[in-house]
Amino acid sequence: MHPREIRLSIRNVELAAIRWPAKSNARILALHGWLDNAQSFAPLAEKMPGHDFVALDFAGHGYSGHRPAGEILHYMDYIADVYAVLKALGWETCILIGHSMGAGVASVFASAFPESVRGLICLDGLGPVTGQEEEAVPRLRKSVRSNLEPLTRNRTVYETVAQAVKARLQASDLSELSAKKLVDRNLVHINNGYVWRSDPRLRLPSLYYLSEPQVNAYLREIQAPTLMVRPTGSAYKAEKVLRARAELINDITWVDVPGGHHAHMDRAEQVLSPLNNFVEKLMADANTA
Repeated sequence: MHPREIRLSIRNVELAAIRWPAKSNARILALHGWLDNAQSFAPLAEKMPGHDFVALDFAGHGYSGHRPAGEILHYMDYIADVYAVLKALGWETCILIGHSMGAGVASVFASAFPESVRGLICLDGLGPVTGQEEEAVPRLRKSVRSNLEPLTRNRTVYETVAQAVKARLQASDLSELSAKKLVDRNLVHINNGYVWRSDPRLRLPSLYYLSEPQVNAYLREIQAPTLMVRPTGSAYKAEKVLRARAELINDITWVDVPGGHHAHMDRAEQVLSPLNNFVEKLMADANTA
């Protein structure tokens, strides 16, 4: 079936999502990376027509609303959002797919709410970015000051969509076609051009980062079968950390695929094969349970 836009009102913000509906036992919720949006998963969803596939725009991303003025944004807020989204969809369980930041959110959610996650798929990410303990106090100080000061920086105005696409390409290792998909969902037309739709507070310093031991504590609690897909040419240079984290998960399959950080967009066919195998096994195991 053709994709359709949906809106979910949760936690004082309206979230947008793209839904590829299908009559299937497999319900998939997809979580994108930082400053990406739901279009990140279009290349995969379009090739998985047998599943009810929902790709979310996180708050402040894509077509989703921004959190209320005065709030200081934090990564861990997305955990509560995912919980509320599942309730709004009426889903008791789902398969979670996350890319990069979304993979971190998905893995923390899976540890906290194992009853809601039938399977976990992580694309070039596993757990959140961490910080050093000695950085905690100066980080907090910087974040509070930055967030409470007025946002005085002028927004960049692009005369054409092509200029915005070019800027996006300079910031990441993805193809022009993939960049265009993401940019189209993240632009607002104004009188003299285009500006980014995303919440500018997303670029401000975080209040705090979890430590590596804290992240490890979450990962050890993941009960769902897990698939880790790692692009071999990714600009995300965290192989050692990701390998160490993967060893903490009881039931995990690690698959290397060619491509960069956005391989799920640029090389969807390469990612689709292990992903489909994983989902089919989950469904077969559920039917025989």
